[in-house]
Amino acid sequence: MKQYIQEMRWKTFFLGLRQFILAFIILFGILIFPAVGIKALLQVNEKMVYLLSIVGPYSVSSWLFLLVNVLWYPIALTVWVVRDAMKFKKQGIKTSPFLWGVGTILPTIIVVFPIYFILSEVVWRRRLAINNINGMGQEIKPEQQGEAKKGFVSSKRAREIFLSGVAIAFVVYVVYATAILPNLSHTKQKTEEQVAKIHATKLTLDDVTEKNLPPDPGADADKTVQGVDVNRNSIRDDVELAIFREYPDSAKTRAVLLQYALALQMEVMQSVVNEETVTEVVREQSRARLCVSDTLVPRKSPESSRSSEDIEKIETFINFVRNKQLNTDIRKKAREDFIKIIGSYTESTNKKCDIDYTIIPD
Repeated sequence: MKQYIQEMRWKTFFLGLRQFILAFIILFGILIFPAVGIKALLQVNEKMVYLLSIVGPYSVSSWLFLLVNVLWYPIALTVWVVRDAMKFKKQGIKTSPFLWGVGTILPTIIVVFPIYFILSEVVWRRRLAINNINGMGQEIKPEQQGEAKKGFVSSKRAREIFLSGVAIAFVVYVVYATAILPNLSHTKQKTEEQVAKIHATKLTLDDVTEKNLPPDPGADADKTVQGVDVNRNSIRDDVELAIFREYPDSAKTRAVLLQYALALQMEVMQSVVNEETVTEVVREQSRARLCVSDTLVPRKSPESSRSSEDIEKIETFINFVRNKQLNTDIRKKAREDFIKIIGSYTESTNKKCDIDYTIIPD
């Protein structure tokens, strides 16, 4: 008898140890699933991760991200514990499903779930088995036996379904991490390369003088959206020549308008990887526009506002280049499609003009 009791104790101990290990294996999903989700989000939207870490969920999309990548797993565990505890309570175990549910709210779930997992599988099931043995001499109605058996089986089946779901979810996340995340990483690298290329594309002093003038492209100028750029300075040749013809005696005016033309040409020359690359191109256009206004129509003082006459002058310069740049319906449509991708942005902190116009005499 003593040997039997000793064996039962060891069996109970190892069963409890197994349940403790299983509980932490299941809880591992609380770490791995959000980690994979956050890593994926970092590849495509670092701003959202930053804001979530500073101010918490701030929009519908951020709440959806938290639900899909972070909260769904602890919620599923909580539902499992509460439903399972209710079934044990119906079978005569003294427990409070509500308190167990509250205990499984993060971060206490890390302690509460292993305790529940050991109690439910080791203590409570053993107690139910003892109660069934003690009650064998009592008169039990057949329908009551069926209900007890049904409750016990359904609880076990629900647990098996849940664990199978966890396993499937884990496999899906592993596949996602190994197959999709490298592509996201490649996209991030490509984005960084394009952004660096955008900021490195600058006007030179040779472009402002007549040293780098291209030949007239003629009818070839409008055969494609990109147009012709024989001298490879990222400005369309027909637009470049039009600026020289319009302002032959003012290198300063040519300098700022050529910079604006270069910024507009980026819309069709730079690869559109994602919203970030489009936004950086638009930031360059904003910088070029400020160069035009501050150089050709300077303010009387930094604090003074512009008059309507000054604004009209600025728009005259801007519209001259824009009308030359967007001179076909195809190019207008291409720009409309480009602008649709733009995200929110702040003005560039770089200096407004590519060239120091103070070294240009006129």
